[in-house]
Amino acid sequence: MLFTAKSPITNWRFNTLLATTHIPLREVPKQLSTELIHAKLDLLAKFCKNYVNSPLLKVAGLNPHAGEEGILGNEEKNWINNAIKSWIKKNKEVKLLGPISPDTCWNSSAKAWREKTAPRHDGILAMYHDQGLIPIKVIALNYSVNTTLGLPFIRTSPDHGTGFDIAGKGLAQSQSMVEAIKTAIDLTKDSKLFNAH
Repeated sequence: MLFTAKSPITNWRFNTLLATTHIPLREVPKQLSTELIHAKLDLLAKFCKNYVNSPLLKVAGLNPHAGEEGILGNEEKNWINNAIKSWIKKNKEVKLLGPISPDTCWNSSAKAWREKTAPRHDGILAMYHDQGLIPIKVIALNYSVNTTLGLPFIRTSPDHGTGFDIAGKGLAQSQSMVEAIKTAIDLTKDSKLFNAH
């Protein structure tokens, strides 16, 4: 799942792709692999190239402080670093940073969302659901759209859930649905997004 949002302040497009989705946290390290990281980076880079020729991407680390050289987890040291390096060798037109400590990875996203002169990146690969969704919802709630890459058609939906707890109470807002429709229209303008395998 890719979560994308266009800032109403700066017009910057904020993109975060999830490496894994709705699975228990303990299952995340078991699901991750070099092949999965490469496939997800391929999808993210292809999506971002529709907006910029040479995208700047980031990869969030799996562990706190991206493992801190094995002190807080071995995945980065044992294989994630090498997975990123091997992907970079095959994709020289993309600038890739990571793995970045997850607690700071999205700081620049918050600045780019609200400040026109802030440095911008084009996409972030998050390792698991909440790692990516918490910053998205804090930064871009009501503007964030969920889309699925790799389908032969465009699918968008509001980032948030159905909201059964407020159904029928006149409390719902429509901004998320409006953004999902606007994003679908934007994505249809570029046929390269279809069949983005």
